[in-house]
Amino acid sequence: MQSRTKILHGSLLTGEDSDSLLAAARDMAQQLLCSAGHRGQSYGDCRCCRKIFADIHPDISFIRRGYQKDGKTLRAEIVVDQIRAVAQDSVVLPNEAPRKIYLFPEADVLNTSAQNALLKLLEEPPEGVFFLLCARNPDALLPTVRSRCGIYHVGGEGEDADSELKALSAEYLAALGDEFALLKWQARAEKLDMATMRGLIPVLSEAAASALRGKALLSLQEQLRECSEMLRLNVNSKHIAAMLSTYRNEDYNFD
Repeated sequence: MQSRTKILHGSLLTGEDSDSLLAAARDMAQQLLCSAGHRGQSYGDCRCCRKIFADIHPDISFIRRGYQKDGKTLRAEIVVDQIRAVAQDSVVLPNEAPRKIYLFPEADVLNTSAQNALLKLLEEPPEGVFFLLCARNPDALLPTVRSRCGIYHVGGEGEDADSELKALSAEYLAALGDEFALLKWQARAEKLDMATMRGLIPVLSEAAASALRGKALLSLQEQLRECSEMLRLNVNSKHIAAMLSTYRNEDYNFD
């Protein structure tokens, strides 16, 4: 993996190519599970990485459509019983890694009952458990499911969306201490939908870690944690944008 990304416990990967989505999900799994990378060493050559990319790591479970009673025909959907089984398994400790991952290569085929069951896991994930959802058609997922996930666009237009989040983050940090600039930023940010705002918070947190230090960083990170909690409770984007635009701290240090 070339760069490290802050990964939320619920992550929704969207894009037009299924193979690219699955490859991106494996990259995320590598970042979450590879102990070599956590020690600052190179990724890819260790036993953990080889297992991940061979799809045989014991702490990664692939949740796919099951078969009909004939044992030959795939179901059209992922059903609620499969998610109930995930819920039961998710509280079992990992085998090798410090975390467990449930990877959905086709999350957009979850039926409504299955999505509602998954929503409960996304709202209160067991410690160390991550859900990676790949969806070519994210609109097939319930808004409540999408809003509980960080959104990661893979390829094509999604790269522009990621650039927009980074630009919004940079604009916000540059505006700190300037009331008029913050109001302009608020006008842009309050137009974001809930899923995009949820994706903005970790990008902004990562940018802040590079731009701020000391009390200024700690104070802003606390504000961002509060925003994340409010988003989890479905507080709308306008309110989150207003919270951030009225944030004040006199300890900024950009040197």
